[in-house]
Amino acid sequence: MATTTTITIDDQAFADADAFLTALLSEKIPDADFSRGGVLRDFVVTAIAYSFAYLEKERQKTRDQQSLLSLASQPDDESTSDAANAIISNWFLNRRTGQTARVTTTLHFSAAADVSIALSTRFFRTTDAVFVPDATAAYVIPASSLMPVYNANSVVTEYVTTINLVAKDVGTVYNLPAGRFIQADQFSPFFTYAENQSAIIDGKDIESTADLLVRAPTAITVRNLVNARSIDTVLKETFSNITRVLSLGFGAPEMLRDFSSEAVTRLRMHVGGFTDIATQLPITEVVETGTIGGSFTRPDNVIAVFKDATANFLGAPAVLPGDILRVVSYLADAPREYIIATVSATALTVSSRAAFSEATDEVLPSPPGAFCSYTIGDTAPNFSDKRSVTATALTGGQTSRTLQVSACVVLQGRPHYRIKRVELFEVGTPATIEYVTTRVNGTPAQGQYRVISYTPANAQSAYAVDLVEVNLTGYTDGVSQARITYDTLVGYDDIQTFVTDPFERVLASNPLVRGYTPVYLSLNIAYRLRIGATTTVDTTAAIAAVATYINTFNLVHTLDLTAITQYLRDSYPQIGAIISPTNLTYNLFAPDGQVYSYSTLDVVTIFPNYPVNNAHLTNGTALRTLINYADVDPSVPANTPLFAGANATLRNQLAALGVSDRTLIYLTSANDITLTLVS
Repeated sequence: MATTTTITIDDQAFADADAFLTALLSEKIPDADFSRGGVLRDFVVTAIAYSFAYLEKERQKTRDQQSLLSLASQPDDESTSDAANAIISNWFLNRRTGQTARVTTTLHFSAAADVSIALSTRFFRTTDAVFVPDATAAYVIPASSLMPVYNANSVVTEYVTTINLVAKDVGTVYNLPAGRFIQADQFSPFFTYAENQSAIIDGKDIESTADLLVRAPTAITVRNLVNARSIDTVLKETFSNITRVLSLGFGAPEMLRDFSSEAVTRLRMHVGGFTDIATQLPITEVVETGTIGGSFTRPDNVIAVFKDATANFLGAPAVLPGDILRVVSYLADAPREYIIATVSATALTVSSRAAFSEATDEVLPSPPGAFCSYTIGDTAPNFSDKRSVTATALTGGQTSRTLQVSACVVLQGRPHYRIKRVELFEVGTPATIEYVTTRVNGTPAQGQYRVISYTPANAQSAYAVDLVEVNLTGYTDGVSQARITYDTLVGYDDIQTFVTDPFERVLASNPLVRGYTPVYLSLNIAYRLRIGATTTVDTTAAIAAVATYINTFNLVHTLDLTAITQYLRDSYPQIGAIISPTNLTYNLFAPDGQVYSYSTLDVVTIFPNYPVNNAHLTNGTALRTLINYADVDPSVPANTPLFAGANATLRNQLAALGVSDRTLIYLTSANDITLTLVS
């Protein structure tokens, strides 16, 4: 909006006006006396010099406000902001309006009872920092969902649950360390207190004029989803919470969805027609509950499952991945052959690239659907040497978009970052909850879980088919429940809906919004106080600062241990020395569900390369495809070729998953960082 600008007339501005007017009048009226002390000088020149100086200042300011180059040097006041907004709007560019902070909050209760939390309920982290439920409808939490907390004598002392809160306004003033909320509006007689166990870090202020002007050059582009520059601009302008965008298209080495590998000729090439859009967004925590071994609709809706309740595909002769399934009847395109990808006792999956044309288990009005005749084998032309089944009205094979895998829960289709908790329990008996804390890459033992992705090419997206597998000791398929808490991206669904809208997307493209591949860092820092320091370090604030530094690090540069510790020393001058070596470990959550674990003494990288960096993979022998010798000391001559070979294998494995330096995001939390004072 237009504002009234205060213009100050200093001595120099008055002197310049006085000199100009004196010279002008002396030239136009040569017979008049305009010398200092004269009557004409006092009543004609001096009288109007202030007005002239004001108008000249206003002219200069108006001129400066018509140029982005000049605005960059102006004070960032309301007048400058309005001028910048007006000019930038000519290119349909808007100032970013800031970002509201979000936080996952633990609520504590003295008794288990149903809880209803209205959207207007206020939670006060401080007197001025007010948060409300981050939801589209009121939270309704049944008593059975409240988690009991036991003391050392196995007595329940309280009940807890988590909800997501969002700040009432934008700004960094809401970025606060972990701690308790000072109060909340009344919503339950049993509510005792709320706390955020991790620092709040994603609040952002309204964009400054300087930052707006830096961003302006890259925003002058075609406004559609046709190339990397326009995708970047359109999405950042439409969704203010996006901070980084990476577009991958035809020929990009990380693009897997358009990659074709022909088994016979070994032809490998990108066929085009796909666009992957990685977006960096704020992170929030969600909770899903599902029946272990239950039936789940594939998030990508691909009809790639073939099931027969009366079959035993694992029995002799066993059906193997790579065998051919030949659907003989019912499907409109039958007979047709499909390559089998996975096998269980009563179900098979085929490649999603060549999926079935119809889900016969959804055929109405005769549930449980229609049945297909089929054969399975490895000998053409009939492929019937392992199975040959003729369908009846109630038996035979069925094509389906649902998955049912023993000991597994299928997560909803969206980005799945770090899983924080897996809880197993029986319905109606929450006191028997088992907290599963250890994530593994191999078959899980009791107290362990693993993640398996059926669609690595769609990782961190709405089409990700990710399964969480647990150990069934003490639990039953189809009955027992799993509650899974994990990080995901705020506002992801809206962006995916936008880019796939027929009116917005490029008609010849298959676009998919994804999250960046997450790498979570853990850091242990020991330090000494500077000699003569009169104050100690606020450990909580320092840890929150380091976490913010890592989470907001500009990945154009290389993140390394030295930069992290130097930032800490610059921010807290009381710190005199960082005790070496500092232990920095990090986990890459790969698109196939595996965790690649690393350790470094310098550069944070997923591609170890001695002596360029001292990073190394620490769990090579725990991966599903082993990488031996990745953790040997490469400075020993005999180990150097072993280490180099292991790292080449690692690079190839990650490249096959579409992972590169530019697809990563580095993340951490206050719980991942320890800061210890050494005397």
